[in-house]
Amino acid sequence: MFWNNTNNQDKFYNFVDKQERFKQRVKIIPVDFEKPWWNIILQQKRLISFAMFSQFIGSVFDSLFPIFLATAVNNLDIQLFLIVLGVKLAIIWIYNIMLRFNAVFQIQTMGSVELSANQFFLTVDPIFHTMKSSGKIISKIGRGSSSYEDILDLISFDLLSIVTSLITVSIAMFTFGWQLGLTSLGFILFIGMFNIVAQIFRTKTFQPRRIKAEDRFKAVSVETLLQAPFVRAIFASNEQLEKTKRLEIESMTKQGNAWMAGTYVNVITRTIYTLSVVTIGIMTLLQAKTGGISPIIALSIILTYSNGTAGILTVGNNVKRLTTALSNITDLFDFIRGFGKQTFPVLEENTKLKLKK
Repeated sequence: MFWNNTNNQDKFYNFVDKQERFKQRVKIIPVDFEKPWWNIILQQKRLISFAMFSQFIGSVFDSLFPIFLATAVNNLDIQLFLIVLGVKLAIIWIYNIMLRFNAVFQIQTMGSVELSANQFFLTVDPIFHTMKSSGKIISKIGRGSSSYEDILDLISFDLLSIVTSLITVSIAMFTFGWQLGLTSLGFILFIGMFNIVAQIFRTKTFQPRRIKAEDRFKAVSVETLLQAPFVRAIFASNEQLEKTKRLEIESMTKQGNAWMAGTYVNVITRTIYTLSVVTIGIMTLLQAKTGGISPIIALSIILTYSNGTAGILTVGNNVKRLTTALSNITDLFDFIRGFGKQTFPVLEENTKLKLKK
């Protein structure tokens, strides 16, 4: 098949590589681990501002799209119908442009943190490495740098989109009646707060345990590989493998418990949300039945509420991902701050700086 053809794969890769030119567009930003973890984000505020503004505009329009469409159909207004779809198409292309800038933003953020962390551990005095596990260092660097992707995705896309949609839907519901507006707002606040508080509590309970279990496994697995010749020479392979297996099962157990705790929260949240859709639906249909609104508008209201508030089902999970990512990043920064220091020059720039002094 064509997708297994290496020539086709090379052509496709080269096409994207030529179009995007990431090699020329990305750069390494020095990271000072004594400063807050978000300092590297502030250094790129123009990129993240463009991403957030584009997402905000798109979220508002998408939330109101059913109402715009229903208004055009209800009034048999072809011009309005074409304008609504034209704006929808324009937002899609603006979003695509934004994604190109956002890719640069995220790539150079994660790469800069990873490189700076590796540079720190390379230049810090060797005496400090004798008291720390290489496996733990590798685990914390990989987990901390990759967690920036989660945070940036959540801030720029998921949470911003959800909050914008919820606010837009709440305002839209009030335009069709204060009772509808208050009911929808009440459900949104209750479901959102329950989901967020429950997921934060879950993360605070399970994430520290998972990190410790994962670090212990990484430490033993890396050290086992480094000492493989010695371990085999004294015939301790079985004992070492048993130890690794025990730590891996412990890590799997901690991860599984965290997942299932999240499942309990999701089931309750989805049940309450379904009841909210039923309530809003009944109120809207009763309004249409008395002639207050047309059936098409009634349908658009129900769709606006159900589509615009669907993100509330994942807001708790997104907060969980956010707190987990923050935990991973702060864990790396705290680990580096307490690891040790560099007392003599190692890199060329350090030597030049010392000579100038």
